[in-house]
Amino acid sequence: REPVDFLRSLHSQLLRSANENEPDFRNALLLEESRKRGENIPATTSYPGNLLYTEQAKYSEQAGRFLEAFARSQIKILIFEDFQNDNLGVYREVLEFLGVDASFQPRVVKLQAHRGVRFVKLANWLTYHGNKKKGALGRRAPSWLLDPVRRIMGKVFFEEAERPPLDPAFRRELAARFKPEVIRLSEVLGVDLVEKWGYDQV
Repeated sequence: REPVDFLRSLHSQLLRSANENEPDFRNALLLEESRKRGENIPATTSYPGNLLYTEQAKYSEQAGRFLEAFARSQIKILIFEDFQNDNLGVYREVLEFLGVDASFQPRVVKLQAHRGVRFVKLANWLTYHGNKKKGALGRRAPSWLLDPVRRIMGKVFFEEAERPPLDPAFRRELAARFKPEVIRLSEVLGVDLVEKWGYDQV
């Protein structure tokens, strides 16, 4: 996925799952250096490495490891925007790659819209403590009690809404930062992602 959109989506996901407590995307990126030193890590996060956002966007390194370990004929790499624009077409490509019946027609539905967090600290606390693996409340409370609490939490603390547009100047700044990585990834995959993702305009 195009790096800037991917990192914004990752930030939203980590907020919802109680792994992030900084609601502002720009500020979360600015915290990376201190978090590398073990500072400003939310007590509720399960894996601090997830908070090093720009590390997650080093696609060329990650793809390169797979391509070194396996033959290209064994790997199918999908571009998110291709799948987004043509669900069924890319789905058929995957079936053909796996060598299974490509004529099957699935029902395509939108499963989850963007969900924002209204009250970050309180939502994080409840999400964390309601988790059966992490929080005492989750481990002790019976499911008949926790399940309705989670449903209420979902309505009170989370809202489905369009993600607000990123400040254009900040997007350009991030795109300039990630352009060398997009060029490297294009070379690794043999796909012109510079043009596909609009980085030729950066």
